[in-house]
Amino acid sequence: FMQRIIYLGDSTVTWNHISTYPQTGLSQGLLWYVKDDVFVRSFAINGRSTKSFIDQGRLAAAEEYIQAGDFVFIQFGHNDQKQSDPLRYAEPYGAYQENLKRMADIARNKGAYPVIISSVARRLFDNKGNFLPGSHGEYPKAAEELAKRENIPFIELTKKSEEYLTKLGDF
Repeated sequence: FMQRIIYLGDSTVTWNHISTYPQTGLSQGLLWYVKDDVFVRSFAINGRSTKSFIDQGRLAAAEEYIQAGDFVFIQFGHNDQKQSDPLRYAEPYGAYQENLKRMADIARNKGAYPVIISSVARRLFDNKGNFLPGSHGEYPKAAEELAKRENIPFIELTKKSEEYLTKLGDF
């Protein structure tokens, strides 16, 4: 059974302070859907890519915390694609996949269960209110390919959230 979920990621999954309401990360919302005895801890932080998450010591902090039996949810991509920022950019079929693998390997080495999750879609609409899919380019596909190659469970959140935003529409 699942007792602890450890989240690694960016602003889309971080715990937000009341001062940023209504911004809510997925790790916060997850609590509404798990049993009361499941503990969720987020190491996610706004603006981080796989590269900056590692470089700034967030992965090292998570590694100290992760225990055998934990589920480690790994969700990045929003900031990895920022080519103009060398502190965050990670090429999808290069450093991005390598960094995801490093995170998953740490989880496995600790006896935990990594799960790679593709990025939640960006909420982008044209001037007629039509949703614009594909804002993450190759990153969701790169994450899925790595997960398959490394036999890591994968959750396809990009397509699901794109479908949802298409139905929801702009408001």
